Amino acid sequence: MTPKKQHVLTNPTSPAFGITSTAIMGALPLIDASKLDDQQRRAVHVATAVFTGLYIGITVGGKRLPLRALVGLATAAATLRFADVGDVIDARLEEKLRSVGVQHPRRWMAAGTAALTFLGYLSDRAAARKKAVHGDARRST
Repeated sequence: MTPKKQHVLTNPTSPAFGITSTAIMGALPLIDASKLDDQQRRAVHVATAVFTGLYIGITVGGKRLPLRALVGLATAAATLRFADVGDVIDARLEEKLRSVGVQHPRRWMAAGTAALTFLGYLSDRAAARKKAVHGDARRST
């Protein structure tokens, strides 16, 4: 499937995908799971698993829909399986940031996650451009 035939939210090189994925993945660290009850925590874990599965399925899953779906489902399942461990790591990172004097550590964690997500998007765009340029060069020779 060519990028022009893909929906803008399933094309990892489209600006709409870059902005949307950066905003969603960047917002997730703002949620402090330690302040939630069990039902709320499970809802956050499921939402995180869904968004992570979609993101990885779209960016890493390849061109074929069945492979994308499989990669996305496997990622979502792994994310959900290790969500409690992720909460522990998240709390430790927040505690560490506070201990070194960082104010509003969740905001910094969100900014860092958003930055990494956006860098991934830029990398995907650069790779697609490089592939398009090299593909066009090969066709003309």
